[in-house]
Amino acid sequence: MMNKYVCSILIASMTLGFSGLYAAEPSKPNIIFIMCDDLGYGQIGAYGQKMIQTPRIDQMAQEGLLLTDYYSGTSVCAPSRAALMTGHHVGHTFIRGNHEIRSEIPQENGQLPIPDATITVAEKMKEAGYVTALVGKWGLGFPGSEGDPMKQGFDFFAGYNCQRHAHNYYPGWVWRNKEVIELGAKGTAEGYSHYFLTREARSFISENRDKPFFLYLAYTIPHSHLEIPADEPCYTMYQDKNWPQPQKIHAGMISLMDKDVGGIMDLLKELGIDKRTLVVFTSDNGPHQEGGAKPSFFQDSGPLRGIKRDMYEGGVRVPFVAWWPGVIEPGRRSDHIGAHWDLMPTACELASVPPPPNIDGISYVPLLKGNENSQPKHPYVYFELHRPDKRGLRRGDWVALQPVTSNADPDIDPIELYNLKEDLAQKQNLASQYPEKVSEFKKWMIEAHTPSKEFPFKAVVPGVKKNKAGSAANTINSETVFFHDRKPTGKRLPKRGWKVVTVSSESAFNGRTAATTIDENPDTWWHTQFKPSTVPHPHELVIDLQQTAQIDGLGCRARNDGIGTGTLSQFEVYISNDLQSFTKVAAVEFASPPAHCVVAFTPVKARYVKLKTLDSGNGRFACVAEIDLYGSEN
Repeated sequence: MMNKYVCSILIASMTLGFSGLYAAEPSKPNIIFIMCDDLGYGQIGAYGQKMIQTPRIDQMAQEGLLLTDYYSGTSVCAPSRAALMTGHHVGHTFIRGNHEIRSEIPQENGQLPIPDATITVAEKMKEAGYVTALVGKWGLGFPGSEGDPMKQGFDFFAGYNCQRHAHNYYPGWVWRNKEVIELGAKGTAEGYSHYFLTREARSFISENRDKPFFLYLAYTIPHSHLEIPADEPCYTMYQDKNWPQPQKIHAGMISLMDKDVGGIMDLLKELGIDKRTLVVFTSDNGPHQEGGAKPSFFQDSGPLRGIKRDMYEGGVRVPFVAWWPGVIEPGRRSDHIGAHWDLMPTACELASVPPPPNIDGISYVPLLKGNENSQPKHPYVYFELHRPDKRGLRRGDWVALQPVTSNADPDIDPIELYNLKEDLAQKQNLASQYPEKVSEFKKWMIEAHTPSKEFPFKAVVPGVKKNKAGSAANTINSETVFFHDRKPTGKRLPKRGWKVVTVSSESAFNGRTAATTIDENPDTWWHTQFKPSTVPHPHELVIDLQQTAQIDGLGCRARNDGIGTGTLSQFEVYISNDLQSFTKVAAVEFASPPAHCVVAFTPVKARYVKLKTLDSGNGRFACVAEIDLYGSEN
């Protein structure tokens, strides 16, 4: 549903096109909405990229419309796609975080489904007489559920239902409607899923050239894993570069996607339907750092701060290019603030069907026709994310955000405030200088958020359960959190500027480095060395807070892939102010290692914190997804 939503907005916008100099647009234009996966704001040449070649999308921008201030639904996959499909921002969508549904049977894996009552863009397009297709990644309901794409308005589906399955470019099999399609072996062209997706998209376009169609092409590039056939020309052209191997692959994947986007535009011209087809290109959120990707190498976020899962601009602001020969005036560039949830009303206006009631999106039609002065504007654009919990809101040039949100009440957690006109990189937090503006943003945050049973903003509260070590157990976002003896009195500290300055062992070859313990990303984790040989306990890492803070607790979160290897069962916590002399402040031992534990200790001022691991569930490795500290900043 969500994906349908994005397509609709874009369709509507582009359909009206540029008036006056150009011919009247068709009453029911074809719509192709291309959304790639984890592509950053700065990874396309039209947005400033200098190292990765993207000539065809750059050409799209030269011949169409580029938006500089366009936003995804939020900073991770599923909720962003929910906003796209439904016309609602994530404060109102049913899906507000990645919620995995796991099964022993691979074909039954997927994500929490959107309800049957949800109205999607695809359903509105079908109502208007369109043939609808989803090619690529879904992530809004496991196979056979009420959220299955075949039950949410799509006539045709080819690709991945499950987001986790989509991490693999050599998956072995994919879906075509309700049929399992076997692919070739790893390393072969027959096994590479991106080639399959492009073939399916081109076939759908050719087969439906004589009728209005809506194609949601949800490419998985450049999400991890970083994989590409060794003989792919878009990859081999980077082989002579003095770059690390993962970056050559990363660049090759993006250039391959670019080539195939251009191939679709060429196909439309060959079929003679380019002037009655709107093509939109965008991304679901900011760039990732998994699988060897390094956002700093190519400057993936461009001038913006943050990456995927951040509420900073780099996590939610994404490329947006619209192309429609004869309708959209070439070479246009606009700083209009738009978002994924604008697709629904725009598409509905273009297709002459009423939009669903009470949506958050606004129609893009005036903007696409060149009438920017008459384009309605959002009072604000709002983002929230769960697991991990955070939120942000932009109004005009100002942005307020909470890197950590433990409660729907905006007074509970610190708020950061930035003026994007003066500080696009969000380096200067102005919250203390403009308390009255912070108060205004708090009111809008309350207004934008409706409670969700499935995705609550939930603080850690005292409980009564006990683990085998006799520690109190509490719940946070459907996780069980074990407090060793008692709960810290301080709040969870924001990880601004933190650095891992010392680590005794890490698995760098696959990106499982110690730095991931402070990246606010539960899908990345530090793993101690296990190739070519295993380094046994004890293991140590030291975090530099960059300033002295009052600390009274430390939390450890385990890897979230369900494997549990390396989950800590015994560790110690040390503090220091000079990186030379460390004092032990806590020692923890669990008979059964919990996935999320917090240890409290006497409040102490310190700049450096050391975690020393002594044992784990399997007795050899240490593996930690996130390290949290509790207390207060000085």
